Amino acid sequence: MKVGILVLFVNSFGIREMYNAQEIGMAKAFADENNEVTIYKCVASDAKKINEIVYPNVRYICQPVKTIGNNAVSDFAWLDTDIDLLVCFSDIQLILKSVYRWTKKYHVQFAPYVGTTESLSDNKITRTISNINAKRIMRFYSDKFVFAKTNAVKEQLERKGVRKVYVAPVGLDITKLRSDYKEVSMSEARQLLGLDQNARYLLMVGRLAPGREPLRCVDLFSHLHEVRGDFRLLVVGRGELKDELFARLSDKGLSAYSDYFDSIPNVDMWKVYRAVDEFVSFSSMEIFGMSILEAMYYEKPVYVMHAPGPNDIIEDGVNGFLFDSVSEMAENILQPKDEDQIGQAAHERIMEHFLWSKAVSVIKEALNI
Repeated sequence: MKVGILVLFVNSFGIREMYNAQEIGMAKAFADENNEVTIYKCVASDAKKINEIVYPNVRYICQPVKTIGNNAVSDFAWLDTDIDLLVCFSDIQLILKSVYRWTKKYHVQFAPYVGTTESLSDNKITRTISNINAKRIMRFYSDKFVFAKTNAVKEQLERKGVRKVYVAPVGLDITKLRSDYKEVSMSEARQLLGLDQNARYLLMVGRLAPGREPLRCVDLFSHLHEVRGDFRLLVVGRGELKDELFARLSDKGLSAYSDYFDSIPNVDMWKVYRAVDEFVSFSSMEIFGMSILEAMYYEKPVYVMHAPGPNDIIEDGVNGFLFDSVSEMAENILQPKDEDQIGQAAHERIMEHFLWSKAVSVIKEALNI
């Protein structure tokens, strides 16, 4: 079978250098089942076109297109007409109906893959316009097979009148992960990264942007460090809130107990997870949470705010912890528990439910292919 995976979002989403890029992980899972796969990533009109093989039977194309915001605008004449299935990372993209018309013209099965049913923009005007379009898209989805990234999205789609919804969970690209991570001790990993051997490290990974609410870590870290002086904070990520985050840490006298990497090469991220004690995340709007999946794969206890993605991933108290407030999170981190057991359960959870092969099997079964 020939499979196409179309990424309509014209932004960093789907850029192949990103760690555990979702469309590449899905493509590899299809390819591992002897399918021929082409990834079509829409990029801005001034970007360079790319066409190359990134994995056996996986071709990666970056196609420059016109844009409205982060929405691709195209006639899609550059798609291969001989594919059998097109999985479209679609959400509420403006041009989605045009994609569907293209699939009907060339008798291609259509599988929209949805992570949100409304705009998450911080801009009120953009959010309002996008949500008007979202209502139109929900009507379009109503009689289609639709694949949701989480149960929360499935429920939202069903409330909006979409009748045939299946959860095809986002997963990890196993080829990007270190399978022999246990061969390197926490001490060795810290030495490789230049971290304190005697500290108890909290890790926060991801873009330092408002939607991820990274500033909440200041109150958490401040409380933990006050109770136990051996706590240190490790931050990996960049974004517009970086300066404010570290200014607040400085105001509380915590700069000396914080470590920071603006980025870590993809091949070295496993060292970060191996080096820390706990992973924390604060977004209450997290659609999924790839770094949460990664931390759990590497057997780290995860302490995360309730949000649609984490609520699906984590079984509270079994393979991670979910909270409604930072104060609850702080109290729980300080409670004695068998974190090794939690970490092992977390790894098992990922291996059973959150590899891309699971999503592929859901799509194939629903479409009877």
